[in-house]
Amino acid sequence: MYNGAVKGTEDLSLIASETVMARIAGGAGGKGAAQAMQGIGDANALGISDVVHLSYGDVFVCQFRHAKGSSVWSLAYSPLSHTVEDVAINVVPDNQQEPAPAPKKPAVEKPATPEPDTGRSTPAAPASTPPTPTQSQACEMFPDLC
Repeated sequence: MYNGAVKGTEDLSLIASETVMARIAGGAGGKGAAQAMQGIGDANALGISDVVHLSYGDVFVCQFRHAKGSSVWSLAYSPLSHTVEDVAINVVPDNQQEPAPAPKKPAVEKPATPEPDTGRSTPAAPASTPPTPTQSQACEMFPDLC
């Protein structure tokens, strides 16, 4: 999804709805995803911080670490259509302490679950993990999945 939206190297029409295509083209505050990411540089790490299960799909909260900041992508995936039905993107430059609140996304803190030690090193993640929306908040964000 990221490579197609930001780098233009993938055909998103195979995995994304028309709504997602429109949001990526001009959705991040009137900017397209590629233009919104220019200020923070290329992504160098990805983490899926959580999944919220809904009646008709799942919301994946993905956090990318960039050269000069981070971005949080909430992807609404439908197993019925096998596509990403909607997306919300929040860009956070390094000089900003906390992610700016995205519209219609109230934050709820969730206790951190320790990760099992696998003995493998992983890329450095952003300093803070984005809060995971509750089911009702995810339904407000992506009502078609509820």
